[in-house]
Amino acid sequence: MTFRATQERPLKEPSLIFEVFEELRRQGLPLGLTEYLTLATAAEEGHGLESYAQFKRMCRLLWATSTDDFAVIDQAFGTIVDPWLEQEPLVQDTSPETDLPRTPESGTSKKEDRSRKAPLAQGKESVAEDSTLGQAKRVPLGGANPRKSTRSSRSGLHRFVMTPRWPVPLRTLATTWRVLRQPRRQGPAVEWDIEGTVHRLAQTGIFLGPVFRPAQTNQAQLLLLIDQGGSMVPFSPLVAQVTASLRLGGYRGRFTPWYFHDVPHPRVYARPMLVHGRLLPEVLDQQAGGTHLVILSDAGSARGTWERRRLEQTKQALTHIVRRFPNPVWLNPMPKDRWRGTTAEALAKEIPMVSWTARGFRDLVNHLRGMRRLPLTTGQQVSP
Repeated sequence: MTFRATQERPLKEPSLIFEVFEELRRQGLPLGLTEYLTLATAAEEGHGLESYAQFKRMCRLLWATSTDDFAVIDQAFGTIVDPWLEQEPLVQDTSPETDLPRTPESGTSKKEDRSRKAPLAQGKESVAEDSTLGQAKRVPLGGANPRKSTRSSRSGLHRFVMTPRWPVPLRTLATTWRVLRQPRRQGPAVEWDIEGTVHRLAQTGIFLGPVFRPAQTNQAQLLLLIDQGGSMVPFSPLVAQVTASLRLGGYRGRFTPWYFHDVPHPRVYARPMLVHGRLLPEVLDQQAGGTHLVILSDAGSARGTWERRRLEQTKQALTHIVRRFPNPVWLNPMPKDRWRGTTAEALAKEIPMVSWTARGFRDLVNHLRGMRRLPLTTGQQVSP
């Protein structure tokens, strides 16, 4: 008994994940590295590998946001997966078959059995040769029109190492943020105050028990103005790493992200999708005293452009920021040698700007603490 590869067969080609991802991008689905890593991580944990149908279902759950996306995913599977399934060789069912005992009808049955054994053996040899040739010629990945692939048919060569290599490790960032402290005593009195106990004993002459005081905790707060969309799309994983490092560094619930596109003026937004907008001065005035401010943006250096309109509007925003926050810092994901001739070079003369390196983060935190103020870039103003 034989059967062909169907949608219920286990997924044995991990390279199909990347092939489907590429096909969906060609068909216009907005997928990036984050979406691919999400699917790859789920596959490494064993989700969606039970069958091709489960794999398609997982792609729908992770990547589809509308019925149109469902149709695009179905079309991609019809282009990539279905032709590959049709090229699967026949698989022999190895389950034993029970035959009923037969009684010879005549004396010539033995001769007939001998005459049948020879062609049957030859048929088995030919089937084995055909199956071997079919496995050697089978191409594991195909398109709408199956063609010869330039890649090796060995699935081991289709593995992609997608381990992120961050400019600054997550734990290094978390350790750096812990240095930014504003210790205050707040909350219930749970800490033994030795000096207060001795002082009361000296005043009364009688030991009336220990004196307690509130514990000292870090009350530093941070306001993040994050550039969203456009040239900042490739840096979305880095921005997510910063927010994750703040939570790991003890700032959970004590940092507030607001978003903008290119220029934080006149409005900033409470959501990454740039909805629920409010005027920048209103957001700044609602921050608690002692809050630090950090701007995350490439300032036009990612595309290597200089824009007068962007420069002037950003200067207007910096006027409100400097009036409310004494030590703001601009964090630029692009290296310093890429700032030259762009809007970032001009803005570095208006606000301290650091690059996305371990030293840059240390300088940023020291500047916010007031321990070491970052100088502004000097030089002639950039002209278009």
